[in-house]
Amino acid sequence: MFVVERIWTVRRRGARGMVLAAPIVLEFGYDLVQQAVFLAAAGAMLQGRDARWHHLSPAAL
Repeated sequence: MFVVERIWTVRRRGARGMVLAAPIVLEFGYDLVQQAVFLAAAGAMLQGRDARWHHLSPAAL
């Protein structure tokens, strides 16, 4: 709803204003991914899990 409202409020500026406001859709998607990663990290911390990079081994370093 927030994204639609942002684009809708610039409609008086015409198509150019709406095109300039449209990248907020990408920003909103990025924010959703960022929040998901943050919540996963917070959940892991609360569960006492170790934070590791499982795809790296000491020999590869």
